[in-house]
Amino acid sequence: MRVAVFIDFDDTLFLTSQVSEYFIIQTGKFENVPIHIREFFYSMDKLISSFFLKHIGLCRFRIMTHASSQWIYEALKFMPTILKFVDWNYICVIFCEKQSKSNKVIELIAKEASYDIYVAMGDSESDLQVVDAIVPIMKNCRPKYRQIRFIQKPNLDLFRAEWEQLQCLFLEILQSPHELLLRYFQMFNPFLSGTLTPIPEI
Repeated sequence: MRVAVFIDFDDTLFLTSQVSEYFIIQTGKFENVPIHIREFFYSMDKLISSFFLKHIGLCRFRIMTHASSQWIYEALKFMPTILKFVDWNYICVIFCEKQSKSNKVIELIAKEASYDIYVAMGDSESDLQVVDAIVPIMKNCRPKYRQIRFIQKPNLDLFRAEWEQLQCLFLEILQSPHELLLRYFQMFNPFLSGTLTPIPEI
């Protein structure tokens, strides 16, 4: 099984909404970030990097972002293990610039052999729609598609809970038999406690 995973950066991989106020545009650096937030990011670095390590043999992970490279690399200094994964190209960062994420994904997969499963992870519709863009161009194969929706602007506890839940349920999400109309999963949803229940798209 070959899996392509497209991950949004802000408030999906990195908790931007809780730390952006400490970023100084003039210097391009973070300043005066409270110790408890720094410690939170170090703990999330361990949690999320363990998720990547667990699935790196199965999945090709790509971070999709409209942010600048300066922002990404400054932010990932709070998560040094993930920064190493990016530097070592275990995880690719795809800078979309003025392109939509969907168009960038189409451009990428046109150059590759098809995967068995395509997964989009993000906190907005545009983040998740990258897998919708793939569907029409997959004429000679029938891959599966998964959308994993994160909470917008979560607090520290909710963000941690989302990744803890994903760590437990990721393989089950991939292996779920539900297709297309039932491929949408909301992280930190009561329906996901205990056993996995897909949530139909509206």
